[in-house]
Amino acid sequence: MNQYTKQLKEHGYRLTQARLRVLAVLTNSCTPLSVQEIAAQVDGVDVSSIYRALHVFEELNIAHIEQRDDERLYCLLDKPHHHIRCTNCGLTKKVPCTHMQICVDGFSQITHSFYLEGICQTCN
Repeated sequence: MNQYTKQLKEHGYRLTQARLRVLAVLTNSCTPLSVQEIAAQVDGVDVSSIYRALHVFEELNIAHIEQRDDERLYCLLDKPHHHIRCTNCGLTKKVPCTHMQICVDGFSQITHSFYLEGICQTCN
């Protein structure tokens, strides 16, 4: 989490309780989270503050948005990865994305959406 707080400070952002608490939730999560899921874990922080924190994190490439159906989910941009979700139980895991950087060399402000679904080993 220190790398993210350092990045916020370097760009002139204050380390507010809302930002720190949202950052802690994202840091401790193995799956992308909706604003409602984040809000359920940060008592005393209003939803508008959560949205503002997430906007700053996205702007600084600390976090990114994953669009899934009609829902926006947020996760940290620690290492390039995607997610795979079990359609039966909802188990979500990170999938490393190791070859993407080679393909996009020379481009900037890159965005993409890639969504994997399947049935996990337990449900199979």
